[in-house]
Amino acid sequence: MNETVMINAYIVISIIIAATDILLAVKSFKKNKTTGRFLGFACVGAAIVDISYLISIISDSYMCMAAMSSIYFISIDFMLVSLLIFMVYFTKGKFSGYGKWMVAFCFLYCIYELIVFAVNPFMEIAIEYKPRDTLIAKYSYHMKPLYELHLIFSYVMVLLVVGLLIRKICKIPHEYRWQYLSVIIGILIIVGSNAIFLFLPGESVVNLLDYSIGGYSVVSFIIYWSCFDYSTHGMLNKLKTSIFENIGQGIVLFDDDEHLILHNERADFFLGEKLLTGCKDLQSFLDVYGLSFDPESDDDSFSLQCYVKLETEEKTLRCDVKKLENKNGHKIGQMFVFTDIALETDMLTGFQKWENFKQLALEKNDHFTFPVGIAVCDINSLSVINSTLGKKAGDQKIRLLSENMRTCFPERAYYVRGTEAHLIALCSRSSEDEMGRTL
Repeated sequence: MNETVMINAYIVISIIIAATDILLAVKSFKKNKTTGRFLGFACVGAAIVDISYLISIISDSYMCMAAMSSIYFISIDFMLVSLLIFMVYFTKGKFSGYGKWMVAFCFLYCIYELIVFAVNPFMEIAIEYKPRDTLIAKYSYHMKPLYELHLIFSYVMVLLVVGLLIRKICKIPHEYRWQYLSVIIGILIIVGSNAIFLFLPGESVVNLLDYSIGGYSVVSFIIYWSCFDYSTHGMLNKLKTSIFENIGQGIVLFDDDEHLILHNERADFFLGEKLLTGCKDLQSFLDVYGLSFDPESDDDSFSLQCYVKLETEEKTLRCDVKKLENKNGHKIGQMFVFTDIALETDMLTGFQKWENFKQLALEKNDHFTFPVGIAVCDINSLSVINSTLGKKAGDQKIRLLSENMRTCFPERAYYVRGTEAHLIALCSRSSEDEMGRTL
């Protein structure tokens, strides 16, 4: 690339970076929080570092270059101290007594360096500038002990910031660590690129430009995101995944093309992982588990019972089916939620217990699709059978009735064991005539 083009591109990018830092500073100040205030100061410092460095490398005037360089060095101190204070509040929430003394020392040292670099353009007590015949950055740095102290102070500040982040990482669950680890990575990249700039020999444009300046804006953005947006955006997906896996219900999701896209561990437990994994689409899923469901129906949600036969046991589950739609009303998927109702199930019939059904009926969710056909079945003279043949014979009659009901009513029927020997079938989208034909 032509060196002039590279320089012009660097200038434009630097101005954009400074503007971005100012924008982040304004957004941070608007948060009206202690963390936001000091992050805003750090962003302002980053913007001043960027602009002052840019002016220093394009200026032909020694005094302008030296003054801008001093502003650049002082702004780095200001930025790092603000960043350190921000990081204390970000990772710990407050200062200890020792921390307050440390920050006071940092401020005093910054005032000392302010005096040193204010004098330096006139007496070169910290850094000596020597002219050189280059297209840009026409003065080279020759470091003196006072400037080396500035470097040591800067690197110590960076180490303290990184140390606070590492300490925080060691104390929190791994799901939250990326929030702090991303900041560490950004800071180390900046420090590494700055060190290369200071100590890498060469006088080509590629060697003369400090690319770590651009990194200040990137890290400012990362820090802003980590502090204010990570909990609502970055962490939200992890929490959703955690909730999805830890919820006590089995969840199975299909996309708009009826392909199986997701199921949690609870669904694997209820439905059998091998069986469920083998269901690649909605129809095969319905066939494997004997579920009666019309994907083209207008039902938004309904409930049904299913009986899953695994190798070692048969599980009675309640399945809540929910059509997923976007805000425009377009179907985007289908969700099946399986609940273990073993404790809610009558052991004799396999139907839901009456008390549990009453709780279900009081829920606001639409578990049944209207019109709902309701059939209440009973056994004539059950008390006579119990008194003459024994309760065991009566129970056999009740069990036989429940088995016959499962064969007579639609697969989608929801069965409830009512009081005494009343067995109830609720059939969604069924009229009185359809129920009569069933019986």
